[in-house]
This record gives sequence, C-alpha cells and structure tokens, in this order.
Amino acid sequence: MRYALVEAIKDTLAEAEGVARAQAHGTLTDGMTDWPTVQVTWERTEADFTSRTDRSTFGAGLRQKQVTVHVDVYVRQRALIGEDMAAVAAVADAIEDVLDAQRAKPFFGLAAIRAFKWTSERVTFAYGDPELRFAGARFVLTCSV
Repeated sequence: MRYALVEAIKDTLAEAEGVARAQAHGTLTDGMTDWPTVQVTWERTEADFTSRTDRSTFGAGLRQKQVTVHVDVYVRQRALIGEDMAAVAAVADAIEDVLDAQRAKPFFGLAAIRAFKWTSERVTFAYGDPELRFAGARFVLTCSV
C-alpha cells in the first residue's frame, strides 16, 4: 500500500506547472540534474488498533492508519537569495494548486486514501555533495487510509 500511495502522489504532483522531474522509490537519484525536482518518500505510518476507531455495517470496527509522506521540492541550486525565494514561491504555489484540486475521492487517483491534510515549509536542502545546497520546499502529507 505504501508503494501505491507514494506513486499516486508522485504521479499527481508531477503535473504541477514548472516541475521538471518527479521521483519516488526506485527512481530516486544520487545527483540532482533537473530542477525543479519533486521527490516523494514514505516517512511514517501510525495505526490505531482499537476496535472502536470507526464504524462499519453491523458494528464491526475498522483500523485507521495515518500515512505520512514527504514531498521534497528541489527548486534550484542556492545562489542568489532573492531569485531563490521567488522561484521557490512560484513552484510551491503550483504544488499547492495541485493539492487544492484534490477535492473529491479518489484523492490522487487512489481509492485507499479516505482523507488527507498537508503542511508546507521553505527548506534549504543539502543533497549529494555536502557543499551543494538547494532552495526548495517540503510538503508533509498525512493520508488517512
């Protein structure tokens, strides 16, 4: 389920305006050659194992899981702060537009996702070469499955 969830989010966000490349799982690379690049990775799953967490027909309990996924957006190599921030804001807006468009099920084209929420923040990433920095953003999606 993790693989399908991450792939569905990656495929959906790859359509955001300005995104040059989207990666997840086996397509992650050690180097960053195309910018902006979106990398989608599974980070955490939390399950509620009580039998009364949700209702179902005839009173059967359903286990709820919250799956946390990181969407790291590498916008450009750090160079000039003003230009870097403008570029990050533009790509972050495009990603948000795609997330906001997910208004009805199936979210991200995957029936298993019942609901989701997200946060975002500006990030300066180190990637590959320890001296190499990228201006970007991190979106943290929490999906109820």
